[in-house]
Amino acid sequence: MLKFAANVSILWRERPFLERLALARSAGFDAVEFWWHTDWHADAVVRELHDLELKVALHNMHAGNMAAGERGFANDPARQDEWRDAFQAAAELSQKVGNTRINCLAGRDLGTLSGDAQLACVEDNYRWALPLAEKHGVSIYLEPLNTFDSPGYLWPSTESALSFMRRIDSPRLRLQYDTYHMGRMEGVDVASVVRAQFAQIGHIQVADIPDRHEPGTGQIDWRGFFGTLEDLKYDGYIGLEYVAATTVEESLKWLPAGKRNACAAADLQLATGK
Repeated sequence: MLKFAANVSILWRERPFLERLALARSAGFDAVEFWWHTDWHADAVVRELHDLELKVALHNMHAGNMAAGERGFANDPARQDEWRDAFQAAAELSQKVGNTRINCLAGRDLGTLSGDAQLACVEDNYRWALPLAEKHGVSIYLEPLNTFDSPGYLWPSTESALSFMRRIDSPRLRLQYDTYHMGRMEGVDVASVVRAQFAQIGHIQVADIPDRHEPGTGQIDWRGFFGTLEDLKYDGYIGLEYVAATTVEESLKWLPAGKRNACAAADLQLATGK
């Protein structure tokens, strides 16, 4: 059975963060995922998650000023201490909420250092973080991002992220596969990529292409994709990291309200057949 988690950093984003957690629960989800928010009060987030009995499928560590275009800063030697403090904070939050997956964005090309030097900095930071990850029972997730939205991002393809994972070769490094980002970069047959790289994938996020709306609004064959996940016996959560085409409530109609905790692919109500 497929399980879904609402990404409360992109869904209901016009509402205060804590309200989004309650909205996810009232919409029928038992799990959420989220980005790092510098304006939140972490203790309040922990209390609300516990009170609502919400699981955390994954959360991001601090990725810099995302509104200004930053997508992580693990590649910046001048911010090494800042990055390590941020990972420490993320690991501590994970332990408090029972999360085992931390998405750590690498960063965009600084333009002042070679690509090799930046990747070496990322590697140094991740190797530093691995013992801490083990201590807190978490894994570090690498997410490739498309270069249409994030020009110069260090991992613009599935293979570039996998190559970096091989470079460190640790079971605590896992791939986060986002159908929107990789669909933009590698084509609409996202099911084939997941099938080929399934052993390395620890978390999946979904949005359609080209507009990052909910499944069924674009070009991806969703029945084929979700059917592939069932065939592969994927037992993790599927993060809904999409921008609703209209309202969030309308965008969720493809996913039956009573089956958002566990749902067979055949039950999905994708109006387009995709």
